[in-house]
Amino acid sequence: MNTLQSLIAVGVSERIRRSAPPNRLIKIKFEVDVEPPGSFATEAKYVLEPVPFSVKAFAPGSLFAGKVHALHRAKGRDWYDFVFFVSRGVPLDVRHLEARLRKSGHWTEGTLDTAGVQGMMSDAIEKMDLDAAKEEVRRFLVDPRAVDVANPH
Repeated sequence: MNTLQSLIAVGVSERIRRSAPPNRLIKIKFEVDVEPPGSFATEAKYVLEPVPFSVKAFAPGSLFAGKVHALHRAKGRDWYDFVFFVSRGVPLDVRHLEARLRKSGHWTEGTLDTAGVQGMMSDAIEKMDLDAAKEEVRRFLVDPRAVDVANPH
């Protein structure tokens, strides 16, 4: 469906409708984990448009843990999100990361600590195909040349 028609149907304000690029499709993916692993932190977020409401959401450190957990599959978007969290100095929720890793079977040892996280990250970085990751994320960027900064040479 046409994005502008969809925004009007949802009841988005004129200011937001004007900010939508003409003839561009805007997709929003909404996922709900109905059985999330434990040990996560939450915070209340307030949204003012299209109507005011609040929602309980994962705290940034717990979201970051989810991204670190996803790095075992090494997709470009996950690495891009990882860089996003690191560049903003978001502290990693190690307890939630451990709960995620245990649920998926990627961690079966004792308590996850900094050394364990560093080892996992080293392994993920070694296995990453940087060129494939850059190509996968390029289509999501306003300026696709932005991925060229991720060049080890």
